[in-house]
Amino acid sequence: MKAVLAARIIDVLDRRGLSVCAAAREPWPSGGLKEDSMPEPQARTIADLAALDYVDRHIRARYAAVHRTDEMQAGIYELAPGGRIPAHRHSASWDFAVVLDGEIEARIGAGEGARVVRCGAHAINLVPPGTVHELRNVGDAPARFLLVQSPSRGFDFLREGG
Repeated sequence: MKAVLAARIIDVLDRRGLSVCAAAREPWPSGGLKEDSMPEPQARTIADLAALDYVDRHIRARYAAVHRTDEMQAGIYELAPGGRIPAHRHSASWDFAVVLDGEIEARIGAGEGARVVRCGAHAINLVPPGTVHELRNVGDAPARFLLVQSPSRGFDFLREGG
């Protein structure tokens, strides 16, 4: 059922002209997300992404947290030219990234079976739990993307290789 839902989401995004860089090929986390456990919705508008509090992370990268609950966390990453988030995986969390500006290269998987895809502005990159992935800015200008990770309860960042 959840794989069907993921396929429907990808289909809707495709029909609206949004490219899906790396489609999910594995089932969602066991237990899934429960609507009744969601906190009360709180509207938030960010008029200027530059006004957020950014912290240095990874290699030539900055991150600003936007929202966090046990169910999900969202933030903005900015990668300078040549910046990258090194190869890693998450035990139980999905990564859902929407490129806002610039161009990122996503390496999904490990070894000879890895795929490399380029994601320009408005592209979407989906990475299921347990999948090794790496992101880098391959352009000459900063690249920004919104990253939503779910669930965030028990979130981990397990670095892979060099």
